[in-house]
Amino acid sequence: MRGTKVVTVLGGGSVWTPYLMQQLVGLPLAKDLQIRLQGPTESHLNEVAAFSHCLVGDCLDIRVTVSLEDAIRGARLIVNQARIGGWSGRLNDEVLPVQLGVVGDESLGLGGLRAAIRTWPFVIQTSRVIVDHAPEAWLLNLSNPSDLVGRAWREAGCQRVVGLCDYPQTLAREMATLAKRPDTAFRFGFLGINHVGWLVPPSDVQIHNLLTKRPELASWVHDWNAIPTPWRIYLSDPDALARRQQEQPGYRARQLKGLVDLLREAIRHQDTERYFALLLERPPVWYSEVVVPAMRGLLGEEPVRLVVGLPNKGRLPQLDPNVQVEGWTVLNEHGVQPEPLPENARSQEDIVRFGQTRTLAFAATIHPSPYTLASYAKSDVFACSIASHLDWQELLDFYDGTTTLLNCKEKAKRI
Repeated sequence: MRGTKVVTVLGGGSVWTPYLMQQLVGLPLAKDLQIRLQGPTESHLNEVAAFSHCLVGDCLDIRVTVSLEDAIRGARLIVNQARIGGWSGRLNDEVLPVQLGVVGDESLGLGGLRAAIRTWPFVIQTSRVIVDHAPEAWLLNLSNPSDLVGRAWREAGCQRVVGLCDYPQTLAREMATLAKRPDTAFRFGFLGINHVGWLVPPSDVQIHNLLTKRPELASWVHDWNAIPTPWRIYLSDPDALARRQQEQPGYRARQLKGLVDLLREAIRHQDTERYFALLLERPPVWYSEVVVPAMRGLLGEEPVRLVVGLPNKGRLPQLDPNVQVEGWTVLNEHGVQPEPLPENARSQEDIVRFGQTRTLAFAATIHPSPYTLASYAKSDVFACSIASHLDWQELLDFYDGTTTLLNCKEKAKRI
């Protein structure tokens, strides 16, 4: 389609955003794009826009605003990468569950649930603006926990939502390469929910080469005829993961926060060499792997095939139709067309069970109460051991989301 295509980036002040701008500038559709960066901190937005212009010159029309209405009005595509609660919120999500003896993560378990509950009010507010000012826009959700947040957008009124995560595709490429068949990467089937999933090799691929390089997967492949994601492996032994996390609670969040601070400084000083050197520590591959291809497909440049999260809608008949399930999907200017999920009965049953837990997690996200929180926690192996603590919900501050790290430590001492 001709004419300007407005793309809104929520959380546009992120230190990763300039990399996205660089990825976009080489596309044929770049000349027709107007990029609106939106976020709560105007100084960050201005710094990111100025630095992005250092990278791409005048090849992109980049604008900034703190106003949701101004950012969203007339948008064709909305990219949500907002982190509600910032890095202190993520640190608490990782630290506090670990201090209570269970797995801490920004996407799964009790930490993921805290993140989802914090994000729900933002989703409600923003959805109203989208429905009023850009009802036909597609929303690409990057914010974690991807399945709960993606479902929250639809619950709040936005139906054209696609959940994005680069990991299924990078994992498929890695496994195909280890099997010495890199050409088959996009023929691996995939079925998953929010980092827990299964790769199903094509029938004509002999994976003994893969198992030689990754012998820890041999028993899984033998028993399941499929390859688990790392978080699916953790699901089978959550206590071992919790013990490892107890050695350095919040290590990942602290590490990333340190990197973000350095990237922010490089952006502020428009130091492109330093910026890209720092990105080598954590390349934002989610942009090149899934975000930019999804934009190309939905904006009509060319059809693309990606692993994305969409409502189940009967693909797994035993599972709630609204649970967000990840699988291969074609995206084009007409929308999204999910492909059939791999016909691996055991992995399908496994994802149905996990999806039932995520249904309870979603109920606790939008209606946090002693009952919904307890029902979820009892069903999740990453959280169930905490149920014996009578005041665990208070200790995790589910009802206000304002816990500081200091308060987390003080409260944990009471157990």
